[in-house]
Amino acid sequence: MIKNCLALLACCSILLLNGGEVEFIVTGDLHGRLEKLALLAPEISKYPRAVKADLGDIVQGNYAMVCAEALPVIEVFNLLGYDFLIPGNHDLEFGTRVLQRWQRNFRGSILAAQWHLAGLDLPGYRIIERDGIRIGVIGLGDAGLKKYAGFRRDLTCIDEVSAVRKIVPELKKAGCNAVVLLCHIAISNYPVMNRLLREVPEIDAVIGGHSHREGAGSVSYGVLMAQPGAYGASAVKLTLVFDEQRKFKFASSCLLRGGKVRDSRIMAIMRRAENAVVPEADRVLREFAGMREFGMSAAEIIRRAGDGEMAVFSFYAKNFSRKVTGRTLFRMLSYGNRISVAWIPQEKIGELRRRFSGESGYFVTGSSGSGVVKVVMSDFLLTKVADLSVKAAVTPLFERQEIEKALKMPEFKVRDIEKSSRSTKL
Repeated sequence: MIKNCLALLACCSILLLNGGEVEFIVTGDLHGRLEKLALLAPEISKYPRAVKADLGDIVQGNYAMVCAEALPVIEVFNLLGYDFLIPGNHDLEFGTRVLQRWQRNFRGSILAAQWHLAGLDLPGYRIIERDGIRIGVIGLGDAGLKKYAGFRRDLTCIDEVSAVRKIVPELKKAGCNAVVLLCHIAISNYPVMNRLLREVPEIDAVIGGHSHREGAGSVSYGVLMAQPGAYGASAVKLTLVFDEQRKFKFASSCLLRGGKVRDSRIMAIMRRAENAVVPEADRVLREFAGMREFGMSAAEIIRRAGDGEMAVFSFYAKNFSRKVTGRTLFRMLSYGNRISVAWIPQEKIGELRRRFSGESGYFVTGSSGSGVVKVVMSDFLLTKVADLSVKAAVTPLFERQEIEKALKMPEFKVRDIEKSSRSTKL
């Protein structure tokens, strides 16, 4: 009897080794909220063998984390044993040098299947193994990167479906038992998601991000899709189930939420980053009489930086502060927009003005003259008026940095800027 029981246990052990489950824990759109991730950390730590990943936009919107170039968040990912990072659209705002630092410091893999940044060599996929089960993990960035790629010399981007279809045969050749797509694309982006799932049936599960709308799990084209909450509100726990022959059977998912106890290690990393910016963050760079004076001055600053004839400037008007410090300037211009230049025919300048008229926080400076006008603006605004231009380009200059640099200069005079520019509010 005892021998029979031992034989039965041995058989069960063999079945468990041949089959089994592989778990993923995925976060996304943290935007520097390490205090929220600190609440999730104890839950994440309950799954030490899970594949862990983040879907990008890791710090934009948090002044201290942006000043630290996101390295505190990378440090936390290493602490929690993250395997993958999929950069989001706001992560690319940092540029090549910073992303290279992330790559050097992150112990896992940064994946970029459909985009390439000059000077940065990132793989599009990795294969991870658990108990003899091989999972092909593909990482896609934001679907909207295509609209920027045409204006940035350092950025190239191909179609998402083409990128994934190119990778899948390599995963199958390597003997992968399942394919998981991790992407900074919302699962509710049906045009892109439906194309991917329809044209690449080898995909077994998708976890998306970007839209800040969490989803515990839904099925499209027979494939499970889920999405974590933004700002560390929740993480997706994805479970892939395999049979005794390691053949993929099905996937299930749920959302993990943080408790009431924060991980003290993560909180220490966060406080260190915040304390590092205190000496300079609240030093007054310049005081303005009102929003109009600030808006026109900033417009003239970027016009000069971009060597243009006109400039269009916008900012979060609700966050306006008369006393501009590094921190308050960040609140008004919280993203890493670059200065761009568009060459627009004079006869279309009226349409340019019309598109932004009536919106609070939009200002124009300079003169349109005649012929083709060189207009300077942020790359975000460029995407709204690119159809009006005969050509356009994104420069390496960052809008907020150029404004802050000008405000710090002793020779900067608000009145001189205003007099030298024939400025009008849009």
